[in-house]
Amino acid sequence: MDDGRGNEKGTSNEIHRESEKVDLESPVTQKVLDKAKVEREKAEEYLVRLQYLQAEFDNYRKRVDRERFEMVQAGVDKLLRDMLDVIDELELAVTVAKNTDDKEVVVNGVQMVLKKLHILLDKEGLTSIDAIGEDYNPVFHEVIQQVPVDDTLDGKIVEEVRKGYILRGKVIRASMVKVGVSAKKLKNNNSEVLDKNE
Repeated sequence: MDDGRGNEKGTSNEIHRESEKVDLESPVTQKVLDKAKVEREKAEEYLVRLQYLQAEFDNYRKRVDRERFEMVQAGVDKLLRDMLDVIDELELAVTVAKNTDDKEVVVNGVQMVLKKLHILLDKEGLTSIDAIGEDYNPVFHEVIQQVPVDDTLDGKIVEEVRKGYILRGKVIRASMVKVGVSAKKLKNNNSEVLDKNE
């Protein structure tokens, strides 16, 4: 009975016998060996080039990362220097508030500092989100309460609890708002809730 392994062994022996017959001194063999040597040298040269390019790319990436970090730091440094003026003015406002009974002077001083801060942040690309009187938009507004209103203010923002901001076109904080809902809608929603509970 032949399990097929005998043929493999026979084939292996034949190949082994054939390889013993190769004449290493023959011109054909020498030509093949020379060509293999040339190809091996090319492969080694390509490997060296690849390793050099990899190292060069790693150095480039590290340099770009370092330059990007330095640019970000320069921007932060500039912003903090500009903020120092605002801090100075706030400290002055606190000193004036301690030494005066004139509330209006203090309020005006703080309003001036706040205006300066808004101008500074606006230069950096930060803008506030308009809310009061606007239609509710979930991208810009976070509803914290629905307030009964007449039909003309349905879906409109009636109160802003906390300002929202956009930085260079991206919402970084949504406005917290109260949205007007017509009395009819509130009544319908309440009756639907009661029907479901019954």
